[in-house]
Amino acid sequence: GQEVTISGERFGQVVEVQLRERTSHMGGTMHSEMHTDTNSRSSTSSDVWATIPITFLERSRNSITFTVPQVSAGQYTVTLRKFNDELSIANSMGAGNLELPLVISSTTGFIGSREGGNPLTLTTPDSSVGFNVTHPEQNAVRINTLPCEVVDVSSHQLTCLPGPMSGRVLAEYWQLTSGTSGFPAIETFSSPDIARLEDSVDINWGGGGPGGPVDSDFFASRFTFYLQLPATQEYTFELDCDDRCAVFVNGILILGADYPNTKTVTSIFPEGQHQFVVTHVEHAGAAKIQLRWAIGASSIQDMPWHRVTPVRSGEPMAISVYVNGAEARQGCPSLQSVQVKLPASPDNAWEAETVDLPGPTCSYIYSAYRTPELTVPLPDIISSASPFEVTGLFLAESMSAMDYEFRVDGVLGSIDSTVHGNSTYPTLMLTPPPLPAGKWPVTISVAGFGYAAPVQQDTQSRLDVRYSLTVGNPVKPAGSFWGGFEVEVPGWGFVPSDSDGSDEYEHDSDEYEHDSDEYEQVMSLEVTTSNPGFEATVVSATDSLLTVRFSRIVDHDTVIAQDSSSRTVGWRVKVDNTGSWDAGQFQLEFDPTYTPFFTSSPSSLVSPDTSGTSIELSWNVKARTEFEALPAGAPSNASIELQSGPNFYPCTAATVRSSMVDSSNGYSENTTCLLPAYLPASNYTIWLTATGTSYTLGSGFAGDKLAVPITITNISHTTSSAAGGLTITLGGLGFSTNASDVVVTFSNSALSYQGFVMSASATSISVRTPRVPEALEGPTVLDVFVTPSHGATPQPTGFAVTFDTGITPRVLSVSPNRGSTAGGTTITVSIDPDGPQLDGS
Repeated sequence: GQEVTISGERFGQVVEVQLRERTSHMGGTMHSEMHTDTNSRSSTSSDVWATIPITFLERSRNSITFTVPQVSAGQYTVTLRKFNDELSIANSMGAGNLELPLVISSTTGFIGSREGGNPLTLTTPDSSVGFNVTHPEQNAVRINTLPCEVVDVSSHQLTCLPGPMSGRVLAEYWQLTSGTSGFPAIETFSSPDIARLEDSVDINWGGGGPGGPVDSDFFASRFTFYLQLPATQEYTFELDCDDRCAVFVNGILILGADYPNTKTVTSIFPEGQHQFVVTHVEHAGAAKIQLRWAIGASSIQDMPWHRVTPVRSGEPMAISVYVNGAEARQGCPSLQSVQVKLPASPDNAWEAETVDLPGPTCSYIYSAYRTPELTVPLPDIISSASPFEVTGLFLAESMSAMDYEFRVDGVLGSIDSTVHGNSTYPTLMLTPPPLPAGKWPVTISVAGFGYAAPVQQDTQSRLDVRYSLTVGNPVKPAGSFWGGFEVEVPGWGFVPSDSDGSDEYEHDSDEYEHDSDEYEQVMSLEVTTSNPGFEATVVSATDSLLTVRFSRIVDHDTVIAQDSSSRTVGWRVKVDNTGSWDAGQFQLEFDPTYTPFFTSSPSSLVSPDTSGTSIELSWNVKARTEFEALPAGAPSNASIELQSGPNFYPCTAATVRSSMVDSSNGYSENTTCLLPAYLPASNYTIWLTATGTSYTLGSGFAGDKLAVPITITNISHTTSSAAGGLTITLGGLGFSTNASDVVVTFSNSALSYQGFVMSASATSISVRTPRVPEALEGPTVLDVFVTPSHGATPQPTGFAVTFDTGITPRVLSVSPNRGSTAGGTTITVSIDPDGPQLDGS
């Protein structure tokens, strides 16, 4: 409803104002790396714009006034459109940008588990601009530096799931002036060039650096984290870096080091939560930083990075909201003495039991008081969908299973309706969902609190379980040497097929935000027998059953005799999860006994117009126990196809003329089948796939056994512009009806150019002639050749085309010869009226 005035130049011909917003910049889950330059928040790798047309209120030569329509909050670009569709541009200072900020007026669910997962809901006044409902991914929320995944959004309300705060270190990086020496007071620096979350203070950049706007030399780093020390006792810290570094605990310098010397310090620290700040400077060459520790008399070891947090537990943290790249304004009320500790909460000495929330800043509290925790570890390996028990301090006031949710990698598992044990330490019976083999994140969510934490003494940074892979024996024992059959392989832990048939598991591990915790799931088949000559692909899969297809093998130089020995080929099923393979094996016999052999096949020429034509062939399989003799006229035990290149054509209505079974020769059959109504010209391979009483044995083939010739009778043009572009029609019989299968070339002994086939039918093809540069020097005659179908050989047509510059249209001018840099200008191309003319197509 607000009126906005635009000032500029040449507005007299403007007919429309447009508000444009990017629809492909910032997603609902914040990037792990955050540049502090506010302009960078809305930067994009590719700009996709949504346009909102507006009729303006007033217009003069140098100004336009319009009213802002009802839109979502965000950053918009004002664009003007002239009567001829030319568009305006902004000046170099960014004039033309319009920001419509959101106002957050209240929050609910603002206290939750340190592991995240307790829904946080943000509300805006009904009278203000709202969230982006059309493109929900353009709404983004941070809690301090931590992401909050957007899960639901309406015009004036948004709900997100806070990510975990544990297992994260706040890392800040600054680019220093080249040639900087000494060790600056990095602990006092502000406005970092990069602020992001790291897994630890154990980084070896080698000759590189943090990346982004920070180079590999002359940079400063600061790492901040909080850690709960388990007891008052001696702690030893070891610091190693290249070039210089220091450690501050609760603001006090305790240790410094410089390359190549590793330094240690031992001191008594009291139990409780402590702030650690590690500073580091890199001058030139290699760079690294590593902090380790020891408790009491134990040896130096890695810090418990899975227990650290980037901010202090129990303290309010500011919520930042971005809509379409614009940061929202804060308008939350002040709240006094908010009760954080509940009756069931465990005691701790480092968090306040009540907290004040000063307005107008909107805040969120991660609290140990509100963190459910397991008291018994999860099982290490799951080998089936068998239930297992978990016990914990879950904080829920009731014993209802409705208060809990169990997921593995975002996939919902089930919880037994009966909750055992007592209200303080209840026991849940969980049934895992079927998933591929590998290590998967687990969440156990408690209503009103969020995700449960691992057992305190556990070394896990998150809850996770490993699914094992089991591969059984194929249902089918053997198949044809020439492939062409499928087998089913039972097991557990396979990667299910997507709807598009690919074996890539669609996962949802958003509670794992670190780049190192991305779960990529791939399943593959590989042969374990040397030089097998057989190829297999997974055509479909569930978590417990693979359907594997063994492709037909076309090798006309290899002869398989009926008395050849069978081959046992081994196959390995591999499932990759985060670079670690799980594998299982199965074996299959490729056996001449199960291979169909032709004993006779057609060899005569067949016209492309094959409607009503049948062919006759005879075949044999030695696996007699798989067949029964069939009477004449019965449907055949075989399906028959004709192959040219990658294209297959069915020979339908395969019918038995005669058949027999004997102990020496197995099953023999004389078969007829009906050819398609039309076959493109080519030499066809005949494939036969035999199906026994219990399963398909596989395929046999007869190579180049059916010849279909092409006939070409006429051509529409025999001359063409030297620049090409003329549509020529060739008539005849035997063309493929798929234009992409047909190839037309224009060639002589020295030249060869390919035309563009525009359309094809059984009796004609239309081809656009190519550009022939040599014809600009004089008429050039090229013979026409046609490859009638995919897999066929080029055939001469008996026709030629003369390419002649004398019939080539000439361009005289283009008007106008300038246009707006924003596009939209219409141009006119003029052709020489005294020369050849365009035909309008």
